Amino acid sequence: MKPLELIFLLTLYTFDNKPENRIAKQYLSKVDRQKLNEIRQGL
Repeated sequence: MKPLELIFLLTLYTFDNKPENRIAKQYLSKVDRQKLNEIRQGL
């Protein structure tokens, strides 16, 4: 499993501008994610 994990991390950090944000969003509730999306669209 470690090789797959490393491939995933390499891919994530290569193709995503802000991978930490994508990872953090997984731990938010659906309501909180919707609020963040609303704030981003307002900027």
